[in-house]
Amino acid sequence: KELLAVAGREETVKGHVFALPILNEKSCKLLDNELCLFADTCKDIKGRPNTMNRNGVLLDEASMSAGVTSALLENVITPLARCLFSVAKENNSENCETEEKKTSDRDHDLSLCERDDTDMVQCMCDTLDHHHAFTVNYRFDPNGKNKDHDRDLALHFDNSEVTMNILLNNEDDFDGGELSFEGPSKASPPSFGNMGNAKPVPVPFRHKIGWGVIHLGSELHQAMPIDGGDRRNLIMW
Repeated sequence: KELLAVAGREETVKGHVFALPILNEKSCKLLDNELCLFADTCKDIKGRPNTMNRNGVLLDEASMSAGVTSALLENVITPLARCLFSVAKENNSENCETEEKKTSDRDHDLSLCERDDTDMVQCMCDTLDHHHAFTVNYRFDPNGKNKDHDRDLALHFDNSEVTMNILLNNEDDFDGGELSFEGPSKASPPSFGNMGNAKPVPVPFRHKIGWGVIHLGSELHQAMPIDGGDRRNLIMW
């Protein structure tokens, strides 16, 4: 019941990208402090969070998978994905039926109504049983020497069925650094349709502490340049 109440508070960022409160501020600060301490004291064993980000912590290395991320996957992310993306699937199917009624051309491009893709996405949401969890740290260097720190991240899609991205530190700790979403990628795993030949319109999202952005891995997105301070996020694929 609590999960359904939370799901009713989601904000649609763009298409099938949603944002909603996941962790309270106290939990975020406790987790953030612990992970920052690990990053500072275990530099010799700390690996890169992924192939694109240089700064962050793998939660497996911090021994937090069993107690933190596995619980998030089972109790929060999986049920939310079923709830949010099953609704998106139903809405998309209705749109497909409407479009089919509007045309008698059998060769009409139904790229915006990929029924097979939506069925496959729903199947994947029902079987989210593995995850890769890590933090990313974006930092602004006023001296312009960001060679050891990430300030932004180029446009990409994730190697995942579903991604959850949660801000751990306060949104007043940094300037800029919004997430920008541009819609599904044709080269990515199944999504709720694609954009055809339409030019994507980027939609920015300003992070809020404890709020998570949940989206399909196929969504094209990027981290805009941070203009001051530090931004630290927990990301789960």
